[in-house]
Amino acid sequence: MATSVLRMLPAAAIAVALMSVPLAARADQALIDYRKAVMESIGGHTSALVAIVKGNVPYKEDAAVHARAIEPLAKMAGHVFPANSKTGKTEALPAIWEQPEKFEKTLAAFQAAAADLAKVADGQPADLAPPVSALAKSCKACHDDFRKKD
Repeated sequence: MATSVLRMLPAAAIAVALMSVPLAARADQALIDYRKAVMESIGGHTSALVAIVKGNVPYKEDAAVHARAIEPLAKMAGHVFPANSKTGKTEALPAIWEQPEKFEKTLAAFQAAAADLAKVADGQPADLAPPVSALAKSCKACHDDFRKKD
């Protein structure tokens, strides 16, 4: 009986090795999916805030919630681009990992814009327009250089 178990060990080792590749790929895609969720959350709050600032919707009382929500999400953006998340179903360009200093600088500008917006979150929608515009510009700067074009 011990001999038959020993004979099965190489086959079991091969099966485990073959199964680990898809698990690693799934783990990488899970990181990408998480990143997408964080970035989509930022986009959702930004879009809602723009609609309020422009007067397209009557929900002025919601402006502060959206303005404050973006700052912690911007901080999260700093860790959702690990090296093992650059392949898979992603819109992130390789430039993120090939030009890390440039990416970090662009990300820092976005985080600063989000922090500036949070500081004036309790203002009137018209007062939020300049920091919302600065935030949008920081988003565009990152997307221009580090996100696949549609």
